[in-house]
Amino acid sequence: MRLILDECVDVRLLALLIAAGHDVVAVALFGRFVMKDTDVLATATADARAVVSTDRDFARSVFWRRPHHAGFVLVGLSNLDTAYQAAEVDRVLRGHDTLDGTVVAILDEGVRISQGRTPVTETRRPSSEATRKKHVRRRR
Repeated sequence: MRLILDECVDVRLLALLIAAGHDVVAVALFGRFVMKDTDVLATATADARAVVSTDRDFARSVFWRRPHHAGFVLVGLSNLDTAYQAAEVDRVLRGHDTLDGTVVAILDEGVRISQGRTPVTETRRPSSEATRKKHVRRRR
């Protein structure tokens, strides 16, 4: 699977996931050690890569805002051993062909996978003139 590691993920995970057969790059490889979450997500989406992050706020933002993305994996394990984390990420990813639009949370309590909410369709508001006429009262 094609992945990009957020800057908060231990870079040792990079080599372990590559050894497991995944196509992985890290934000640090782009020459920028700090990128905005939106830039990381945009870069990942443009390159059809799922984001791997330990940032729970980033995960919440992706889950609730539902931007188009190639997948998001939150690694929220208390065991900080990178070999263990890589094995867990690999185990979960092996069960999926694609993560397009999916948010995966790998937690101590288990794995949560969410396709999320369906996108909200835009509705047209009535023109301001029609709205104004609707609320105008006649004076007597």
